[in-house]
Amino acid sequence: MARAATPQRLKRYKDKRDFTVTTEPKPRLARQPSGRSFVIQKHWASSLHYDFRLELDGVLVSWAVPKGPSLDPKVKRMAIHVEDHPVSYASFEGKIPAGQYGAGEVIVWDRGTWEPVGDARDGLNNGKLAFRLHGDKLAGLWELIRTAKPGDKQEHWLLFKKSDEWARAADDYDVTTALPDSVIRNPLRARKQRKVHAVTLAVCHLDMSGVSESTAETAMAVARVTANSRKRRPMIPPMKSSGINTATSDTVSDTMVKPICRAPSSAASNGFLPAST
Repeated sequence: MARAATPQRLKRYKDKRDFTVTTEPKPRLARQPSGRSFVIQKHWASSLHYDFRLELDGVLVSWAVPKGPSLDPKVKRMAIHVEDHPVSYASFEGKIPAGQYGAGEVIVWDRGTWEPVGDARDGLNNGKLAFRLHGDKLAGLWELIRTAKPGDKQEHWLLFKKSDEWARAADDYDVTTALPDSVIRNPLRARKQRKVHAVTLAVCHLDMSGVSESTAETAMAVARVTANSRKRRPMIPPMKSSGINTATSDTVSDTMVKPICRAPSSAASNGFLPAST
């Protein structure tokens, strides 16, 4: 059962900001405390970082992640627990004025819904929170682990991807580099990049060792079925030797799929992906 947050939950947020100057949302609690949205905001403050926020009990529980999320389960990213934010902050994009807390540009890098594995409040209190994301860019099972010790000035956690079908090796795919833009200003569903992202992840997921050139299109068909069966996965249209034929006249060509996934040369030579460099 959801628990309504008290105004005290947003006191730190309010105290850090002058709302006669900044256009950030004012500290109002959500009317319905049962939401399960999440948002990741890319924030060019004194240094670039990613603000990771999970909606719980009418507020956004928040962490600052200096290097951003990684799809590689071996890569554990530091996440600093910061003040709760109002749920309305999830749609905030713009420039926080100079002289204000967190001054700099903010974009919505990813957003969607999340579901806890187990009790979310117990997880937060005990310092071990597992959850699934259903976002435009991130999906699957993730975990936050508190590493801070009593008396530490900052409350440090680790954010990392758990091993599942959505995981990718860092050497093969860097999601923050491949998809750097706002999902509000540049919605992935309306852009070729969404299809490129889907094809790349599907191909990365395949073990194509020993695959001959003649079976590359069969492998692509497998990738298409795999991708289409996953929650929130965009559709992968039929393959063409010159690129990927979309459901409309839009076409994703070979050169648009960046060599961020090290596909076998057979797949590259058959219009799958460009050869790795």
